[in-house]
Amino acid sequence: IYVCAEGSDELAKRLDAWDAMKSADGVSYQNGLPIYVVPHAVVLSQASQKQELIDKIMGVVERDLNGATPVAVFIDTLARCSDGDENSTEDMSLFVAAADGLRTRLNGPAVISVHHTPKSNPEDMRGASALRGALNSAICLSLRGAGTQEEQCILMRCDKQKDLPSFPDQALARVQVQLPYCNYY
Repeated sequence: IYVCAEGSDELAKRLDAWDAMKSADGVSYQNGLPIYVVPHAVVLSQASQKQELIDKIMGVVERDLNGATPVAVFIDTLARCSDGDENSTEDMSLFVAAADGLRTRLNGPAVISVHHTPKSNPEDMRGASALRGALNSAICLSLRGAGTQEEQCILMRCDKQKDLPSFPDQALARVQVQLPYCNYY
């Protein structure tokens, strides 16, 4: 399940690019990889919005997944799916509690929240320490190397791992996928 609260107007292009790169490996959303998109923000700490999301997901579970629960719910981004101040311990504790409630109601999927770093320190996480303290894992993506953004690699680094050993840093290549212009305009 992907709550796409930021950049949903470009999501079709991203999914088509994924398919163009991964369909040969049998990992294609157009050929059965179950990905379900909520194309707007859902404020998790507002009970009515959280319940509406749970109801939609349970409908998908019954209709399309034969009762199998989702393995992950992606919240993109924390800032768009929270109605509080990310610097407030109280507000971030409400967000964490709401995410925990979502996980419990959906029988245990991973709840993965995309969150931005501060411009002053791209190696850190924005906001209250309560958020970081509640995480099981934190993975940081940052640009590395010289040149333009397109020429730099993306470094994936384990910033926090609660109950397991940290994984080694991984350098990821940025790949641009050419898509047919006519499909989107």
